[in-house]
Order: sequence, then C-alpha cells, then structure tokens
Amino acid sequence: MLGLYLSTAQKIQVGIVVAVLSLSAYELYTGLHPAPDGTVASWVESRRVATDPSKPISASNPVDPQKSGVATLFNCYDGRLEIIEYPPASGLGMQLRFEPDKRRKSYQLYKDPTAWIASIKDSYHRALTMAAYSAAAKRPLGVLNSASLSKEQLAGEKKARESMLDEIARFDEEARAGVIEKPLHAALVSALADFRKLPGDTMKSSTKAAAARKVIAAALAYMDAVEKRRDTAVNGYVAAVDKLLQDGQKPKVATAGEALINRWKNGPVTAPVLAALARS
Repeated sequence: MLGLYLSTAQKIQVGIVVAVLSLSAYELYTGLHPAPDGTVASWVESRRVATDPSKPISASNPVDPQKSGVATLFNCYDGRLEIIEYPPASGLGMQLRFEPDKRRKSYQLYKDPTAWIASIKDSYHRALTMAAYSAAAKRPLGVLNSASLSKEQLAGEKKARESMLDEIARFDEEARAGVIEKPLHAALVSALADFRKLPGDTMKSSTKAAAARKVIAAALAYMDAVEKRRDTAVNGYVAAVDKLLQDGQKPKVATAGEALINRWKNGPVTAPVLAALARS
C-alpha cells in the first residue's frame, strides 16, 4: 500500500489536505443545501363578531359572544397560518387560513393549489383551468371575454360557475365541521392540543417550536386534501364550459390565457399571481 511508504510528516500533510477538502465539501454542500428555517412565532388574537355580522360593531350592533372566536396564529418560513375556533354554542367549526409568503421561490411544507395547472400542456385547457380556478376564488380573470360569448353561452357559464361555487361551499363547510378527511383533521386537532399543553415561547423553546411546526404541517396537510376535493368542482366547471364553447372560440381563449402568462415573467402562475392578475 502507498501509505506504508509515507513518512510521518507526509502522512500529517496528507491528513491536513483531506481535512481541508472535507471541510470545503461540507461548506459547499451546506451552501447549496442550507438548513431549513425552523423559526416559528405564535400568538393569540380575538375574533369579535357583531350580532349582525354584515355591519360594523357598534352600540346598536354589539359583539355576540356566541359567535366571536379566538385565533391562534403561526408565522413561519412558508407564511402565516391562522386557526380560528368558535364557542361550541355558535355551531361553527374550526376555520383555517394560510397566507403564503410571496417572497419565497420554494416552500418547506406549503403546496401551491394551482401548481397542477403548470402540467397542462394544451394552452386552451390551461387557460380555461386558470379562468376556472380564479372564478372559484371569486377573482375572475376575464379570459372568457375574448371569446365573445352569446347570451345562451353566458347563461350556461353562469350556471356552471354557480354549481361549482355551491359544491366548493359544501366542501368548505364539511371541512370546517371536520366531517371529511377525518384522519387528517384528527391529526390537526391532536397536534394543536399537544402544542397548547407545552409551556414556553416558540421563539425561546425548541420543544415548543417543534410542536408548532407539527401543527403547521398537520394544518397544511389537511388543507391540501380539502383543496384536492375542490379541484373536482373546478374540473367540472372546465368540462361544462368546454362544451359551451365553439371551435372558433377556443383559440381566442388560449391566446388570452397565454397573454396573461406572458405578463408574469418570474416563474409559473401561482395562486397569489392569479390573484394579482385578476386585480390588474
């Protein structure tokens, strides 16, 4: 073996070189694969609801304790999670909201609900799906305006859209009640209970922060499963509108969709981007 013929000094030199190379390789790896940011801030806020929720809180429209809830918030690398819980007498189930951090190019746990749109190769069906998803979020993109729909087609589109929204509303209500995706909902409730049992601050206690991350992961997993159910309603709308459109109208929809995508140069069209395009 070569090592048998090296002097002690030479062996030390080789050892130093190997150590330096190993350190350089480690630094390169950690530079390309930085450790995930596990920082989590958590706090609680009240969610006061007036007797008549459609009007502001006032002396003549006081807070209704049975409708008012408490929100537990988690701020992490991916964004902000809000879990709102209401008194049992309200009959309202747990409500989840997640606002992704728009500065991120990738996420640790969050899955963009529109990511599947990018896999659609046909520009017409991609545009129609973009329009459907935006309509489901009640932020119409106006893609169908390019097709100059007839009165009959407009009526058919409205019927399909209302059917989609009704189905999504049903899914959302079932999600709040926890009657769908029960194992995932139970995992979320359990993770939240475990988090609350622990003392301390998530910014000071690694144990509390780890428990908070479990809540976030459980909530996002549940929301993702519910979102996939919503996709079935979106796909139903796409199929219905596709039947309404004539062959000469479909290329116009495709062109309008491509024009929207071309306005966004920084990457795939995501849920926040669709919202921004709808407002523009």
